[in-house]
Amino acid sequence: MKVIILAGGTGTRLWPLSRDRYPKQFIKFQGRKHSLFQDTFERSALLAELNDIYVVTNKNYKFLIMGAVEELGYNYPEDNILLEPEAKNTLPAIFAGVDTILKREKNRPDAMIIFPSDHLIEKSKEFVRIIKSSEYLAKDSLITFGIRPSTPHTGYGYIAPGEKKGEYGYKVKEFKEKPDYQTAIDYIAKGYYWNSGIFMFNSKIFLEEVERFTPEIAQAFKEAKNIEQAFSNICEKFPFGPKQSSEFVSSDFAKQIAEIEKGIKRSVIRVGNLETVRDFTDVRDMVKAYWLAVQKCKAGEVYNICSSKSLRIRDLLDLFLMFSDKRIKVIPDITRMRPSDNPVLEGNCSKFRKKTGWKAEIPIEKTLKDILNYWREKIV
Repeated sequence: MKVIILAGGTGTRLWPLSRDRYPKQFIKFQGRKHSLFQDTFERSALLAELNDIYVVTNKNYKFLIMGAVEELGYNYPEDNILLEPEAKNTLPAIFAGVDTILKREKNRPDAMIIFPSDHLIEKSKEFVRIIKSSEYLAKDSLITFGIRPSTPHTGYGYIAPGEKKGEYGYKVKEFKEKPDYQTAIDYIAKGYYWNSGIFMFNSKIFLEEVERFTPEIAQAFKEAKNIEQAFSNICEKFPFGPKQSSEFVSSDFAKQIAEIEKGIKRSVIRVGNLETVRDFTDVRDMVKAYWLAVQKCKAGEVYNICSSKSLRIRDLLDLFLMFSDKRIKVIPDITRMRPSDNPVLEGNCSKFRKKTGWKAEIPIEKTLKDILNYWREKIV
């Protein structure tokens, strides 16, 4: 078995503890001997030989990884650390690992497991036992590992299990995007699982499915001599990268506009559903709110922290376009549509405001200008 560890994330949700240059997977949290990445590597070593463990990561994290593995006492081959020139989401990262392994193994198919590097799994040996006993399922299927929910969480995707397959396996009946709270309660009552983002497959089946559903990614690597060229090809095939996360839509728009202004990209923005409504709150206001939550809120209570002011994605994009002197065309892209998304997500922070006196103070216009200026400075 081959193991691919994905370690390129910047851990933005845990900011300010997790930072761009030192993200959460490398942090040793209080009371723990190892970082999450080190735990993941140790778990991988229970499944595969050292030479069969690959790490796909941001080019800035190479030496963090080398230091973390060395601290564990392993003599790890440096050329098994695969460096992404830029983040392009999960699929290109996985494909980079699979493609590299197949080229080194002269295209010999093999079972592969994909681990995110920021998961906390307390019972590693038990989990490894389940993986080994389920490996036979990967002969003819793509495997995704589900987690039995402990709470109706709105931050995870869910898996609806179907027909039973073996001791631990089920056919996936349906994938569900991140739900609202009541829907999450319903999912748990129906026996749905959290989607962990841990995958197992036979490399041959994986390649066939990528070529079927995203042939541009497969072709980008076929035409490339190395990962850098493959990612460059992806940029050409996906002008702004196959980035679909609605959570970072404002930053995504800003980056695209900054790239257009610099002449790096053509004057086109491809978009998904612009009628979606979301609450937007400046992170600087959020930091103040978190501080007040620690100081004044009651442990165990649930509070919404938000501006309580909603905005259509279309209106957000229009504001961004007002800040640029470039003529930019907006084109709907069906691959960015997410029909299962909640069309409206609006927050009510009245309980939190009553408890702390907090309210969002930074106007949306300033937030967007600052995000855009950040990308203007970052992109050279």
